[in-house]
Amino acid sequence: MKQGGRTQPTRRRSRRFFCVLKPPPRACHREGTAAGDSDGARGWLVWSRQVETGREEDWLERLAAAGFGSALALAEPGRATVRLELWLEDDAAGRLVRDRWAQEWGGEFGGRWRSVPDCDWVAANSRPRPPLKIRDQLVILDRADPVARAGAEARGRKVLVVPAGMAFGTGDHATTSTVLRWLADEAVVRRATGTPGWSFLDIGCGTGILALAAAALGAARVEGFDFDPVAVAIARDNAAANGIDGVRLGCCDLLQWSGEREGGWDVVAANVYGPVLVQAMPQLATAAGGILLLSGILDSQRDAVVAAATTAGLRIDREQGKGKWVTLAARPG
Repeated sequence: MKQGGRTQPTRRRSRRFFCVLKPPPRACHREGTAAGDSDGARGWLVWSRQVETGREEDWLERLAAAGFGSALALAEPGRATVRLELWLEDDAAGRLVRDRWAQEWGGEFGGRWRSVPDCDWVAANSRPRPPLKIRDQLVILDRADPVARAGAEARGRKVLVVPAGMAFGTGDHATTSTVLRWLADEAVVRRATGTPGWSFLDIGCGTGILALAAAALGAARVEGFDFDPVAVAIARDNAAANGIDGVRLGCCDLLQWSGEREGGWDVVAANVYGPVLVQAMPQLATAAGGILLLSGILDSQRDAVVAAATTAGLRIDREQGKGKWVTLAARPG
């Protein structure tokens, strides 16, 4: 998965994934279940371990040199580690590798093995998530549901449909849900003070959920960007599917972006990886004409982000922790 608005450059982009990943076709992840227990299917043997972000390419090269060139590096937003995985069919050859691992490669690569039964992944993950309610203003669904939509609209809530896909951002992650709630709060304040028609910028837009939410909540000018062109395409599709016009979405590397726009944006949301926020804080401070929402921050990264914001001339006026994640609101001066 990607680090918000920017991925780190790699030498093997084809084997590092910055998106919501599923196991190989027809593999259903049920840890602790013996392979072959699902309708007599053979299943998979999966080796995995965590490595420090930025070291994954070295690990992939070492694994390839040992004959495991099909290993994958799976990154998740906001995490300081990357998960390496190697998938083998649960057959005689696969079991031989697993059984010899501890003796021949375990000392070098470590990790652990698990069995994953073979099943229909799509069917196993087809159950809808419950609607995500944002204050009393917005409901986010993961698929079209006329009954849920009618119920939400009857209560005066706007409805967005944002399916899970190959980009980050369905609203239920702690980093995204906090920003959504703060966006709803900001919309209330702006309506109450007679300042509608505000501008919004979504940095590291992923599925576009924050940009679409801002548009639904009353923002008049909405823009967003992401380093990943796949994410941008998905965000554009989601805007079209929700009938939201005028949202400008494009590709951009946050660390190469100037942040300059006359007057800045009234609200800027940067839900990206903590260290990237630190590096990009000068640009973020330039862009923030009103409030800057910073998320994707681990507890351990909080102090560094606050220090960078203070150095850039911002003051923190709101903070919320949720599990191991922290979200901050900052303003100029």
